[in-house]
Formats: sequence, structure tokens, C-alpha cells
Amino acid sequence: MSKDSSKHIIIVGAGIIGSSIGYHLAKSGNRVTILDAKTPCSGASGASDGSISVASKSTETAIQLAVESKKYYETLSQKGQLLDKVYHPRNTNFVITNNEEFIAATSQIDKLDNNGVRFDFTDGKRLRKEYPFLSSKTLAVYEIFDEGHALGYQVVDKFLNSEYEIKVLSDCPVTKIIYSSDQSKTLGVTTAQGDIFADDVIVANGIGATYLIPQLKIIANKGILIVTDRLRERQLFKNLLIFASYLIEKHQFGSKKATTHKGALFIDPLQSGQLLIGTTRLHNSDPKCTDIESVSKILKQALLYFPSLKAVDVIRVFAGIRAATPDKLPYLGPIDSVKNLWVATGFEGDGICLAPLIGRELTNLIQGKPTIELLSQLSPNRFCTSN
Repeated sequence: MSKDSSKHIIIVGAGIIGSSIGYHLAKSGNRVTILDAKTPCSGASGASDGSISVASKSTETAIQLAVESKKYYETLSQKGQLLDKVYHPRNTNFVITNNEEFIAATSQIDKLDNNGVRFDFTDGKRLRKEYPFLSSKTLAVYEIFDEGHALGYQVVDKFLNSEYEIKVLSDCPVTKIIYSSDQSKTLGVTTAQGDIFADDVIVANGIGATYLIPQLKIIANKGILIVTDRLRERQLFKNLLIFASYLIEKHQFGSKKATTHKGALFIDPLQSGQLLIGTTRLHNSDPKCTDIESVSKILKQALLYFPSLKAVDVIRVFAGIRAATPDKLPYLGPIDSVKNLWVATGFEGDGICLAPLIGRELTNLIQGKPTIELLSQLSPNRFCTSN
């Protein structure tokens, strides 16, 4: 695209989704301005667990999107490429502790198998040889191969500070979208720093999208995470441990079957030797608030299956808000009633996994280029209510 034919495009939100979109648009020759109410990666992206995982995705479409995005991560992480040394391959283990969890894990494995994801099964006896720190209450494990991990803030930094110029305005909350007199087209946005005009506006600020486009249906899904001190060498392990109770709770969240937090658990080994332990799914929109009841439940579950954790200190507890949708698929694409207004939100906990693919595909969509077929299922208009 020549500079003469390039657009000026505003992106609201400097998280991992907004920064990926910005990178791909700038790479395609567009002039990009990203606006954030605080600073890049200060919201859900900064509270992400960093898991680039197909394993726990809730639907066939979500699995297929994750498979495509993981392939793109692998391309971008090749030597000398943008995400070299940022993305790291690893495997995921589904840990099973009872029959209900076995059924849930096996059902999920069937979906993964249908989409070409590789896995292996390990019974409890063999499991405790490989993971001697796990208690006898862990009955079996499905190991899912070819997963990955990346820290959200490192990915955002790479997207925003590539060779392609992107203007980022921090401490610049967007208060409203500016429309043409007949409300048929977006002209720009009103911010705390004044009006900014552009050819297109992309709303990619997670749960905050509902303030700018009220007709979007988004559910606030709060997760609480715990960081431990470093483990002793004999306790170290490489794979992400997702207890099948986590699958059950994630897949039921927002449905009539959903229950309150009963101990859904994952234990994520960090490269620092620490553990990230979580998580909750709470209907609470205050990302600053953690509560002792939820933290206590998470830690009790962790100690039940990983008893030696009692000798490890907790050094940090924090929370983040996932922006979820009724069908657990993100919103991506144009708002039908308004020209040049685009939406990229509702990724729940999958923004870290899907960001590269989303940036690439939305850029193609805006430029009228071919996109993957799955995008047709992500239209933000599918749940829109009237203004």
C-alpha cells in the first residue's frame, strides 16, 4: 500500500489485541494511532497467564482459531523474526482427580483429536514417577503436545516497538465515538486530550468497549491469580498443569449450569522457577479487588494435589477482568450500521493466544483482502441490541 492510499486508523486499547492490530496495519502501510486510558498492557493483557494453548478452548471454532494462531506464533517466533525468544513451546497436562473430571477431560480430548491436536494418556502410577510431588489424589493425566507460552507485556512491547511506526497515546481515555450527522459513519473519537479524527476506528479495549458501543453484549469475568516464591529444584517441572475442574468451570461460565467457584485449578511453572496458580471466574467488574475467600479456595485445592507447596511462600495476588461473550467467541469485524467502525473484543482469556491471528486477519478484512473462513462466525452484530 502506498502512502498516498494509506489510511489513518485509530485503535482504542493498547493491550495485546490492539497492539497486534496496530502492528499489522502499520506493516501494511497505514498510519496508526493507539489510544489507551492508562498505559500499554495495563489491563487484562498485563494480568494474563501467558498460555498459548489450544487445550482448554471451549468450542470447535475456538479450538480451530487457536490452532491457526499457534501456527502463526511459530512463524513469528522463528530466528530473527518479531517474536523470537518471546514465544516458547511447551506442553499442557490435563490432571484428573475424579470420574466427573475424567469425563470432562476425555470429551475435550475428543474435540482436540478431531482438530489434529496430538496428545498422550498417563495413568496415576506412571504419573507419580514423572511428577513425584503430586499427591495420590491425582488419578491420571492427558498430555497435550505442541502448546506454547509468552508473556503478554513482552508480546505487546514487540508489536508496538517494531520497525513500523505506531503512535501510542497513554493516559488518553476515549469518552465517545464521533459520528457523521446521520450517524452512518465514524469520523474519529473524543478523548481526554481532545478530538482525534481518522478514516477508521477500531474498538479493542476489552470490557471498556461497552461504554463506547453499548449494544454489545459483554460479560465481565474476573480472574484471581497467585504468584509463589521460587520452588526448590526437586519440585521443578515444565508443563502447564490444568486440572479438569478448570475445564468444567470454564466451559460452564455464564450458563445456567454454572456454579460458584469450587476449586477449578491450574498450576503454571514460570521460567523464573516460580508458580502462577489460579483461577476464578467471578461476575465482578472491579479488577483491583481480590478477596480472601477466593484466594483461600485456590490455595487449598493446590495444596490438596501438590502438598509440598506448603513450604513455598505466596508473594503476590492479583486480579484481571476477562471480557466474555454469551457464546464464548470473540467479537471481530465491522458494526453493520456504521461505516468504518470495527470491533475486536470479547476474547475472555484467549487474547494472548489469538492476538497475532486477530491482528493479521482484521487487517486483511479492513483492506478487503481474503480472510480465514472462521471470521464469519465472529461478527459483533450477532448479539447486538438496539441503541
